[in-house]
Amino acid sequence: MAVVELAGSAPKARKDANFESKSARKRRRKGLVRGAVANAVNEAKLNRQAKIEFYRKVRLMKERRRRIAHELALVATLVGGMEREVVQVGDRIKGVDGSYLGEAFGKTKEARASVSAYAEDWYSFSRARIFYYKNGKAVPA
Repeated sequence: MAVVELAGSAPKARKDANFESKSARKRRRKGLVRGAVANAVNEAKLNRQAKIEFYRKVRLMKERRRRIAHELALVATLVGGMEREVVQVGDRIKGVDGSYLGEAFGKTKEARASVSAYAEDWYSFSRARIFYYKNGKAVPA
């Protein structure tokens, strides 16, 4: 700002100097604040939308895993029935070789155990709580 000094008085601003009135400075500051607030609102909206999308995908994934766990539990039930049938075949038919029955019983028992374990794993994951993390911190749902 260009100033003119007069002898014995305080410096005064010249009329043609690069001077901006207080109201103009205030308008400019308010405009900057409005822009910053709008940016903050947009950023919060985008974060909220990202979190909503994340939880939607998690819900769909959990529903899928729950259905898979249910189907695996049904398979485990069917394999358990097959295991009982192998035992009943040995009881009903006397001429069947015991080694074959023992091998078949062992295989069905292993199959039932593994299918049951898989079903439990899928179900336990579908029941697990999953949180949305941002910058290394869990964001509440």
